[in-house]
Amino acid sequence: MQKTILFIAMVIGSVYILNAQDTSAVCPSLEEIDKNILFNVFPNPANGTFQIVYKSLTECPPPGWGGVLVVNIINSNGKIVYTESISDFEGEYNQTIDLRIQLKGTYIIEVVAGKQKKIKREILN
Repeated sequence: MQKTILFIAMVIGSVYILNAQDTSAVCPSLEEIDKNILFNVFPNPANGTFQIVYKSLTECPPPGWGGVLVVNIINSNGKIVYTESISDFEGEYNQTIDLRIQLKGTYIIEVVAGKQKKIKREILN
């Protein structure tokens, strides 16, 4: 999280408000941000229920971050069988997903944060 520090300056009878960014958290490059994302899906293969864990290991948000995290699960026909959108997301997503009513096969787990998309495959037995 970045902190904003407000400065109020008076120059010849006028008041100006200046913003300064806190530089204590230096944001890494895009490649480093990508390396600082924890994204796990387990167990794999699964018997219908599995865990999704998504967490950023840096304080810097991904590019295009608007505070929304979207999780989609897509079957082998391209149909979204599960979707979740979390507004004002901060911290860690750790959710048990139950797809026991779905057909066995390979599913795509997609987590979207800003312009960053992470994908894993999950096999249901």
